[in-house]
Amino acid sequence: MKQFFGGEVTEITLLLRMLCGGYLVYLAWDLGQSGLGPDGNPVYLLAAVVFALVGGVVFAFSLRRWLRRDYVFVSTEQSEDEEQDDE
Repeated sequence: MKQFFGGEVTEITLLLRMLCGGYLVYLAWDLGQSGLGPDGNPVYLLAAVVFALVGGVVFAFSLRRWLRRDYVFVSTEQSEDEEQDDE
């Protein structure tokens, strides 16, 4: 079965995904505050819910893979082998 986010990823990719997921949750909080005011727009609340769900899923799945160390380790030996193959 293929993983949720695709194939092999590096550690920095997972950390960037967690950062983006957290930012989406932050945006959802800010939109939710705007939508709750006396002249708030219900569209803001809908957008806040969507942003919170997407951001939470991205953050949770990336955090789970990062904690399990389910990522590719990039080593200098690998790049040196590729350089030798080119010669």
